[in-house]
Parts: sequence; structure tokens; C-alpha cells
Amino acid sequence: MKIPTLFLFGSYLFFLLFFSHFCYSQKTCPRCGSFEVPYPLSTNPNCGDLDYALRCDSHSKKLYFDALNGSSYPILKINASSQRLVILPSPWVAGSCVTQDMLVSEGLWLNQSLPFNITSSNTIFLLNCSPRLLVSPLNCTPSSLCHHYLANSGRVDGERAFQCASVLDPCCTFIPGGMPSAYKIRLHNSGCRAFRSILHLDVEKPPNQWEEGLEIQWATPPEPICRTQSDCTGESDCLPTGGSNNRSRCLCRMSYYWDHNLGTCLRTNKKSLVRLSIKLSVCLVSFFVLAAVIAFITVRKSKTFSKQEKLYKEREEKLNLSHGGRPARMFHLKEMKKATNEFSKDRVLGSGGFGEVYKGELQDGTVVAVKSAKVGNLKSTEQILNEVGILSQGTLGYLDPEYYRNYQLTDKSDVYSFGVVLLELLTSKKAIDFTRDEDGVNLAIYVIQQVQNGACIDAIDKQLISDNPSSKILISLKHFMELALSCLREKKVERPCMKDVLQELEYITQILDNPETIAEEGNP
Repeated sequence: MKIPTLFLFGSYLFFLLFFSHFCYSQKTCPRCGSFEVPYPLSTNPNCGDLDYALRCDSHSKKLYFDALNGSSYPILKINASSQRLVILPSPWVAGSCVTQDMLVSEGLWLNQSLPFNITSSNTIFLLNCSPRLLVSPLNCTPSSLCHHYLANSGRVDGERAFQCASVLDPCCTFIPGGMPSAYKIRLHNSGCRAFRSILHLDVEKPPNQWEEGLEIQWATPPEPICRTQSDCTGESDCLPTGGSNNRSRCLCRMSYYWDHNLGTCLRTNKKSLVRLSIKLSVCLVSFFVLAAVIAFITVRKSKTFSKQEKLYKEREEKLNLSHGGRPARMFHLKEMKKATNEFSKDRVLGSGGFGEVYKGELQDGTVVAVKSAKVGNLKSTEQILNEVGILSQGTLGYLDPEYYRNYQLTDKSDVYSFGVVLLELLTSKKAIDFTRDEDGVNLAIYVIQQVQNGACIDAIDKQLISDNPSSKILISLKHFMELALSCLREKKVERPCMKDVLQELEYITQILDNPETIAEEGNP
């Protein structure tokens, strides 16, 4: 009986040593209720990797994922092979379309320094949202899938579904991925107040078959954490890894490498060393190539910067030339960003062919309209400078066609914007003036209404006409007004080209210079 006993004891030691070789400090946490907790997930300081912490409720034996700011979510399932887990979104606040995590933590927030992130396998429904999200990149249209979910999934009662999506409070749909949606789903009173998530959404299936849950993945774990050398095997040493947490890990010794699939240090063979040498060589060559590219780009950018500085000075001189009018005031980009709330989308008043117009407020409280040129479009920048230059002319040189030729107006120019400039010169009013009545804030609409009401003369700048204007002044102003309004026609094909505009300006000049033209126009 002694031999079999010794044999069994030896076999036990062999398997114990073998097991400890491959699984030394990878202490898998015990089960939590019906859940197995695979490594590196950790439910207490004595198992798993503490960076991969979950919470096992000792009373309910349920597993929870704790996010930032106090919110906690029940775990529905764990898939160790794909390194993913699924959590249940926060429950509703009674009698409202608001989820509890909105009140506790303003939604789901993940710690970006930890190895967890939200996957792109989720389709997120943001519910009970502010109307301002209608101008956001999210899909908040009536055809958004969130409406289909609320109406047909059977998971939301009718009264709550009405609160979650209405004309005033829409719902929106988006797929997370990248920064910042991989680490947070934000809820707040000025945005959306609830969210739901569908896994691997299949639009071919009915909504009541959609799988509800939020999938979170974890990164591949590094070497195991250790307190002393006894936590590691002979192929690794318990060494500090640095960082804010000041933790030590079982780092593999020379000629060994960490295999995260087996969870152990494996010996590096000669082929591996050759491959490592090749990789190091490639890295070095790549480094020097990258350094050369960076140096080239830096030199090129410095040249570009000097050119931009020169161009900026030329533009500043151009704008400061008054030509008998008023010089343009120069603003810094920082001032414009502050005035428009960082060019916020909810400040957009409209878009033209060469840029967007924003409502802004200067530091002294003056409400202004700010036109931003399209990024990288030199023609757009030049066009806006032309408009500023034209407006700086005041009312003295507005009828000189040579002036417009000098500003490089071509058939491809933005005729609509040019029409607004003509109206500004003619009426001495701003294109957008928030002190006018609501229907007259837009200059074009204001002038068109005046013309329709037979009060065209009331819209014209009083400096251009006397109490008893001559017939040539009235006729020239009539032609000028018709030209401006023709540039503002709704359909682009109905607007004149800049060649026609210049011809009409020359014709108006002839009216002022040649009384016979007036006589000819007066005769049928």
C-alpha cells in the first residue's frame, strides 16, 4: 500500500507545481450567486486584478458594475472569451420619463483610466430630450428608431412613452464609438433625461425581440498584481510598475515574455529573439523616418505661418483703408468665440454660399451678427473681406462699378450675399438687427415688406435723398432697389450673374450722369 500512496502523493505534487506554474498569481474570484467571475475581473482585494473591479452584493448575491459619481448597474451576463459584459440600464423614476442615474450621476460615466469602455455594438436611445438637440448630429427625426422602440417594444407604457418622445421633447438615436461616447452617456435637464440601449440591433426583427442591455468590454490584462515575491513564480519578479497607484506586478525576467492568453511567463526562443530584433530594427527606422517627417512638416508649417502672417497684415491694411468711408474694426478670434459661445450651433441664424452667420453678443452687450468663412476656403475669406470693404465705403461710392470690379466680383460670386450688401448700403441698416420687430429682424424680409406695402422710399437712407429729390435720383434708386431684390430671389437660377449686376450698375451710373437716359426711360 505504501507504493500507491507515494505514487499518488508524487502525482499530487506534480500537478500542484504544474498548476502553480501557469496560474500562480492569477487568483480567480469566487462565484457571485449564479455568476462565475473570470480573471481579471475582481470582486475583492484578494483576487483578480483590482483595476477590473466589480461588486458582489453579499446579501442578494447579485453582481454589479459601479460607474463614476455613484451610479450602479446590475450585470446581466459575462463573456470571458470576448472580454465583454452586459449591464442593465438604470430603472425609471416613478411616473416620469426620467431614469434614476440622471438624478444620481447625470447618466453613465466610466473612468477613462480604467480598462472598461462602451462598445459600438450598442444602439442608444436618448429619451425626453430638449428641442435644441434637433440641430445636433444625432438622429432626432420622427423616423428615428427610438419612436419604434417606444411604441412597439412593450417595455414602456403608453403614458411614459408619450413623455419620452413628443413634438416639444424629442427622442434621439446614436451608436457610441470613439471619444467621448465610449466612456459616457450623459443625461441632464438641458439635454436628455433618460436612455435605453439595444444590443446588436436588427431592424428586421420586431422591437419586442430586441435585446435590451448595454455592452461594456475590458482591455487585455497586464501581468498580475503582487505584494511579495511569493506571489510570483521563478520566471518573474515582484517589481513596482510606477504610476499613481504605486502597485507592483509579477514582471517576467530576461528571456521570458508575458503571454496574457495562458496567463504566464514563457521562455523566448531564438526565433522569437530574431523576430524581436527585426521589430526593434523596424521601430528604430520608423523612429528616424518619423523624426524626418516631423522636421519637414515643422519647417513647412513655419513657412506657411510666415505666409499667413504676411497675408494677415495685407488683409488688415485692406480693411483699415477707409476710402472716404469708415475703417473696419478688428476683432480677435477669442472675442468672436466668446460672443458666439464657441460658434455654438444654437446661435446659427443662417448659411450663405461662403459661410454661416451666428448671433453674437459683444462684451459691452451689443448684439451683432458674426459671419464665419468656410475653413480652408480662400475664396470664402476673400468674399467676406470684400463685403466688409464694400460696407466700409459708406454711401459715397456705392454706385461706382469700377469699385466692385476691384473687389474681384465674378460670375461665381455669392450673389445673394452681394444683394444683402446692396440693401445695407441703400438703407443704412444692418443685415440682421435684433432691435427691429420680429418679422423685420432680417434686412431682406424687412425691405421686401416695405416694397410690398408701397413704402419703398421709407426704407431708403435719408442721406441719399433730399426733401425734394430729383427724378434722376428717384429713378436710379428705383433701379438700385430692383437690382438688390433680384439678387435675393429664392431660386438661384433666377438671380442675375455678376456680369449682369455690373452692367446694371453702369446703367444706373449713366442715369445719374446723362439726363437723356432718364428721358428715354420715361418714354414708352
